[in-house]
Amino acid sequence: MNKLMSFSRHMVRAFCCVAALGFCGSPYALAAKRIMPASRTLTGTLTIPILTRDLRRIRTFKARFMESVSNPALKSHDHHKGWVWIERPNRFRWLYETPNREIITADGRALWIYDVTLEQVTVRPMAPSLGATPAMLLAGSRPLIRLFRIEIEPSRQGLQRARLEPITPHSEFRKIEIELRGRIPIAMTLWDRLGEKTEIRFSEIHVNRPINPRRFRFVPPRGVAVIGHP
Repeated sequence: MNKLMSFSRHMVRAFCCVAALGFCGSPYALAAKRIMPASRTLTGTLTIPILTRDLRRIRTFKARFMESVSNPALKSHDHHKGWVWIERPNRFRWLYETPNREIITADGRALWIYDVTLEQVTVRPMAPSLGATPAMLLAGSRPLIRLFRIEIEPSRQGLQRARLEPITPHSEFRKIEIELRGRIPIAMTLWDRLGEKTEIRFSEIHVNRPINPRRFRFVPPRGVAVIGHP
């Protein structure tokens, strides 16, 4: 599978992963003033304005992740784990430790995907590479309700869930589900248009703590093949 395609299907990849929220000067941004007609709120303590506000409050995010990717049609099931660092606007790094070591870095301008085993780097400009993908949910700068139709599920046992469907028909994803505890994302589930399902769960979460800027810089190691241009 093409590394860029595989990445954009995962999140965060994301958080990849969670989409296009702008920054305000304070981490306690004001709640959204209005809800677009395409969005609707179900019964529950979490609302679309609150979801938007709480995600905007997350300026930096660091966590360990476990990822499961399944495709019933292909009868495949893969597992991955590693670490993720995110900083608004438009910066993140996903470090895959197992089964194969990969480093995915967004520096605000370009997306770098480094396959350590293959000694290969793929690079592309961020805007056309990502668009309205899960990877930009926590790193992006566009309002969430401009990219997704949103549904909020009733809270259960302290958990809140939100479903997001891309407004654009060209998105690779049919649906994204975010699970929150204490208004902090702890899991994401993604369904793409080819039947693949990706589940990402986060642990050891740190929010709004300083992250070394070097985390979001990538320089291809000497001797590796570089495909594409920033």
